[in-house]
Amino acid sequence: MKLFFKIVIGTYVIVCLLAYILQDKIILRPHKIYEEEVFTKGIEVEIPVDDDLTMNCLFIKSKTPSKGVILYFHGNKGNIFRSIYQSRMVQNIGYDVFIPDYRGYGKTEGKIWSDNDLLPDADQAYQFLMSRYDEKDIYLMGYSLGSGMASYVASKHQPAHLFMIAPFTSLVDIKNQFAWFLPDFLMRIKLPVIDHMSTVRSPTSIIHGTQDPVVDYKYAVELKSKFPDINLITSEGQDHRGIIFDKLLKDELHRVLLKKGG
Repeated sequence: MKLFFKIVIGTYVIVCLLAYILQDKIILRPHKIYEEEVFTKGIEVEIPVDDDLTMNCLFIKSKTPSKGVILYFHGNKGNIFRSIYQSRMVQNIGYDVFIPDYRGYGKTEGKIWSDNDLLPDADQAYQFLMSRYDEKDIYLMGYSLGSGMASYVASKHQPAHLFMIAPFTSLVDIKNQFAWFLPDFLMRIKLPVIDHMSTVRSPTSIIHGTQDPVVDYKYAVELKSKFPDINLITSEGQDHRGIIFDKLLKDELHRVLLKKGG
């Protein structure tokens, strides 16, 4: 019996250690691309984020006079290549689109150990845009993991509007949904969206599907409950991957973006 308990405890300790050490690979699953690869549209921009480290970004300029810019933060496994496709519903509607790749994603070097390797870099992308646009013309759009960065930036500034697509309350809550047996203190990457939202002053829209197996719809409901001014748009029966192309998302984006200037 003692041997059995030793094996169980030893296995649990190993699982905890692996979860702590490998959580960036488990949660983020970054997808690199070669430096030589050419994007199908837009202009590449490098933003300094640390000593000897720059963040690779893509600037897709509007073909018509621009009303502003949409800063798009993608989800896990993503990169700029995937984001070009995901953000197509806000391209060619009179706005520029700016897409950063986080550390370890796409052509951006470096690794992510904690929130400190994600959130300040996201803010640098916003600062870059603030040097080129009036803040009233900057919009934030975060999908899944990207809602952590979008909500953080919105909490530090006052963009024209914050769009969050399939957001969570925090990655600790996601961990408790799928791996409740692991202690919270193991989480190096937390992205507490619900904490960020406490200081967000910008109008906010959440679009979430009721059949999301990755980020449960209950997180959107919880955010709406705590922050009643949020405009929660529910897509009945939609899943995690489909929500980024959902007509209800397109309608909400266009409702907010296309009303500007008539």
